[in-house]
Amino acid sequence: MRTLFLLTSQDQSSRVAGGIAVVLAASVGLAVALLVPEKKQPDCAAPVEETAVRIDEGNLMPESDPRGLVDFYSRHLTPQRSFVIFRNGSVVLIAEPCEDPLGKAREILDRCAEPDARFLTEHTGEGDLIVTFREAVLHWTPQAEVEPLQKWASKNLGGLLSDSERASGKPDWMPPADARLGLIARKRMLEDAKESKIVKVIRAKQAVPSE
Repeated sequence: MRTLFLLTSQDQSSRVAGGIAVVLAASVGLAVALLVPEKKQPDCAAPVEETAVRIDEGNLMPESDPRGLVDFYSRHLTPQRSFVIFRNGSVVLIAEPCEDPLGKAREILDRCAEPDARFLTEHTGEGDLIVTFREAVLHWTPQAEVEPLQKWASKNLGGLLSDSERASGKPDWMPPADARLGLIARKRMLEDAKESKIVKVIRAKQAVPSE
């Protein structure tokens, strides 16, 4: 199930799912749906592997693992889409053909870089979490990092909220677990828009034809 999170001035997260979420996500071509096939949840949870990214107890923003990102998005290439990966884990879906995917990715990311940006969350059958923003900007969190990052966000919530969210929220307010990961993704997205450092471009022509 996809859930759209809007952090409101009423110190709560409004959840909008189903038809409304589909309408709001239409501008990205339902990027999440492209990456997450409909699957039946397994009867038992998959084993959690040790996270490749160290998540400290302090307030330093955990880094994303570019190796994992490249592997994950390489599995979702088609002749019609490519991916541009930024330093802090933001990934922009590029519709092909495109003469300048780097320039297009920066343009798309810049349009999404709003302090109060809304986001859509989606769990995969493997337990990963994908956060989608306006346009086609994605953040992927592997299963092994989901719970540790949720705990980290709980302890560092103030640094993840926008000025307006901090001003309107109650001191003891805590967003839902998925929203906390969305806030981390938003923080990383804003940093990527500011730094504009691209670490990998995965072009559609690199896709391996299925047998």
